[in-house]
Amino acid sequence: MFTSRRSAAPGCRLRGATGSAGRNPVDGGPLSPWDPDRCHDGHVAYFTAVLARVGSSWKARDVEVSDAVTLDDLADALRAVAVDDQPVLAVVEHEDDWFALVRVDGEDDPRVFVSDLFAASRSSYGEVLAPAAETDPGSDDEDADDEDGEDVKAPAVTAWAGETDLLDDLGVSGRSLRRLVEDQGDDPGSVLAEVGDTVGFGEMLEALR
Repeated sequence: MFTSRRSAAPGCRLRGATGSAGRNPVDGGPLSPWDPDRCHDGHVAYFTAVLARVGSSWKARDVEVSDAVTLDDLADALRAVAVDDQPVLAVVEHEDDWFALVRVDGEDDPRVFVSDLFAASRSSYGEVLAPAAETDPGSDDEDADDEDGEDVKAPAVTAWAGETDLLDDLGVSGRSLRRLVEDQGDDPGSVLAEVGDTVGFGEMLEALR
């Protein structure tokens, strides 16, 4: 069984909104239960997929990512389809806007990366992905020099948030993920395709679309 979802945001209503506004994880301001920036004839397209590691390969799993209200909810759903304590990844993409990766390994805390936290915070997945704002991006000594050994100035402002190294042991370093997002952030599908090819689920992800 597998899951691949292209869903609409019903009436542009934010997840969990029942008449009271939530909080934007980026600036702490209120989120309206009805977000005009997410509305286009009442529909917003999302692609979601859940992939579980099985030995040296990946298998698609049937999980309703959109049912999760919090990151812990999603983490529990991902653990339920894991094989032993091998990693499970949830992929969420808002067409031509942003993407997010959520990873669980056994009972470890979930790890999350979002390519554009502000945009994601205004979506129906805002509450689920909000913990990405609480992650300290830290520093990477490799970022101090480029491949020629010359000093490289880090960008003053970044849209991404979360753990950039969540795929480090699978072949995509934190530095590589950041560069992909900063260079191709306006094409989340392209970034996910490149990440998928490196990690080993690229063809599966494309087939699920």
